[in-house]
Amino acid sequence: MKAKIDNFHGIQPRIHPALLGAGMAVRAHNCRLKNGKLVPLRMPSVVDGARVYREGGLVSIADAVSLHPWKWISAASGVGVNFFAFKGVAWMTEGNVADDKFDRVFVTGATGVPFTGADGVMVEDTPAVFLHERGGNSVVRRTLVKDALAVSGDDGAERTESGAGPDEARTIYYAAFFVSWFDEYGYESGLSGASNIVAFNDNDTVTLHVRGVPANAAGVRVYMTRSGTDETGSGIQHIYDKTTDLAPGNMDVAFKANLADAGEAEPGIEPVPKDLQCLQYVPGGFYAGFSKSQPKTVMFSDLGAPTSWPVAYRYDVKDNIVALAATVNTVYALTDGWPWVLSGTAPDTMTAAKLAGPAACVSPRGVCVYRNGVYFVSHEGLMAIVSDADAGTVCANVTEKAFTKDQWLALNPSSCVMLQHDGALHLFFRKPDGTPADGLVIDLQESADAITTHDESARCACVDVTTDTMYYVRAE
Repeated sequence: MKAKIDNFHGIQPRIHPALLGAGMAVRAHNCRLKNGKLVPLRMPSVVDGARVYREGGLVSIADAVSLHPWKWISAASGVGVNFFAFKGVAWMTEGNVADDKFDRVFVTGATGVPFTGADGVMVEDTPAVFLHERGGNSVVRRTLVKDALAVSGDDGAERTESGAGPDEARTIYYAAFFVSWFDEYGYESGLSGASNIVAFNDNDTVTLHVRGVPANAAGVRVYMTRSGTDETGSGIQHIYDKTTDLAPGNMDVAFKANLADAGEAEPGIEPVPKDLQCLQYVPGGFYAGFSKSQPKTVMFSDLGAPTSWPVAYRYDVKDNIVALAATVNTVYALTDGWPWVLSGTAPDTMTAAKLAGPAACVSPRGVCVYRNGVYFVSHEGLMAIVSDADAGTVCANVTEKAFTKDQWLALNPSSCVMLQHDGALHLFFRKPDGTPADGLVIDLQESADAITTHDESARCACVDVTTDTMYYVRAE
C-alpha cells in the first residue's frame, strides 16, 4: 500500500516521527511548500549562450567562488545577461549615476584589478569600477584607488607692487596651490599637499611643477588658498583645469592667476581604501564598506561621491566585520560577535546600535536581504534581523525549532552560499572535505517550519532580478 503525503509540517527534530500526526512527514526532499502543499522543485537547466567574464585569472567557471549578473545592450547581441565570475569572494553593487555613455558597477573584494602605488607596492585586488559603453561590446575595468600628486611653484620673487606707471599700483597676492587629477570617467583623486607659498600679481602667469601624473590622467585640476594682502577667505578654491598636452610623470602647469577665476570649493575627496570590502549602496545616495586592515570600522562615502571616503564618516563597532547588508536607510554590520545596526539619511549623521547577541556571521556569502529583513548564517542557525512592532529591531534564530545545534553545525554553515528567490531562501552547503551536502529551501511566505531539503550544491549563485531567474555554478 502506498500513501501519498502532500501536506508538510516537518523538520522538527524534537518530535519523534512516531508522534507526528497523520499526513505529517519528518522530512520533505527536493520539493517546495506552496500554500500548504508539497510541489516538486523545478529541474535546473544548463545555460547556453551566455557570456561569462572570468575575472582575476580565473581559468574555469567550475572554480568560481562569486557570480554576478550584469545586463546591458550589446551592439553584437542586443539585450543579454552577462555573468562575471570571480575566484574569490567579490561584491558587486550599482554604480553612481553619471551623465555619460557608460553603464557602470562597483566591485570590491577579489576584483582582480591591481594597483601599483608611487611607493612601488602592488595590491592585487583593489576596489574597482567596471564600465560598459552602451551599444558596445567591451568592458573596461579601472581601480578606484588613486595616488595623490605632488606640487611646487615658482616663488614669484620678481613680483612688484607697482605697475608701468605711477597710477598702476598692483597688489601682490600670496597663495598655496594644490593639485588633483581625474580620469576619463570623471573620478578625481584627493588633493596633493600644499605647494610652497607663491607670490603673484593678478593676471600674471603662475607656473606649478607637478610630479606623479599617471598615464591615464584626463586632466589636472588646480586649487588655491588665498592669504596675505587679500585676506578674502582661507578656503581652498578651484581655479584652473589642464586637459591638453598632459605629460605622464613630471610636468609643468602654467596659467594666468586671476583671483576672479577662483570658484567652487575643493570637494574634500579622501581616497578610497585600497582594501575596501563589501561595498553596499545605501538609498540615500552614498555607499558603505569596510576595510580588511580596519575590520572593526564601518566606512561611508561622501554623498554622491563613491570615490571619497572621509575619515569623519567612519564608525567603530566592537567586533570584526564579516559582511555588510543595507536596506532603506539602514546598514547592518554582521560581525564575528554581535550584529550592529547603523541608521541615518546621510553619512555624517549615522547612529550605531548593538543588537542582542552574540550572533556571529560565519559566511560572507551566507547573507541576503528579503523584504527589508537581513538574513545571515551563524553557528547557532539562520539568523534574521527584522523590525518588530513591540521589540524594535531584533535578531531572531529562524531555524532553532527545525534543527538542533549539532544538526545545524553538521551542515558546515561556514560554507554556506545563500540567496533569495521566489519568496524563499535557498541555502547551499559543502562538507568540510569539499563534497556537496544537502541544501535547504526556507519558504519565507509560508509557516515557520516550511523548510525542505534538496540535492543541489552550488559553488556560487546569483539572481537576475530583471528576469526573476536564479543561476548557480554546480559543485560536483
